[in-house]
Parts: sequence; C-alpha cells; structure tokens
Amino acid sequence: MVERIAVNSSPLILLTEVGFLNFLQLVSEEVVVPTAVVTEIQQYGEMDVTVRAIAQTDWACCY
Repeated sequence: MVERIAVNSSPLILLTEVGFLNFLQLVSEEVVVPTAVVTEIQQYGEMDVTVRAIAQTDWACCY
C-alpha cells in the first residue's frame, strides 16, 4: 500500500459518480486533495455529489 497519494478533480468526480470513491482509501493510507482541487470541485455547489462525498470522508486530507 502506498503511504500517500495526491489526486486531482477528475478521479474524484469519476469515482464518486460510479460509487467507488472509497477505492482511493484501499490504494493509500492518506489521500491528499490539494486546495486548488477542493476549490474547483466546490464551484459545482454544495449539493454536488463529489463535494458532499469528500466532505463526508475522514481519510481525505486537504492541503
């Protein structure tokens, strides 16, 4: 298992849409979501499924 990975918006959106966002947790102990990525995704609004899914995780770290 990889100690830490960083992801951009594309895999977050795709994995959320197909219901496999937690797959990232299987790949790495820590998933880093850069602040710029969080900002980009938040532009879709509070009701966006990816925005809500990331907010509900306890394993994604935003920097």
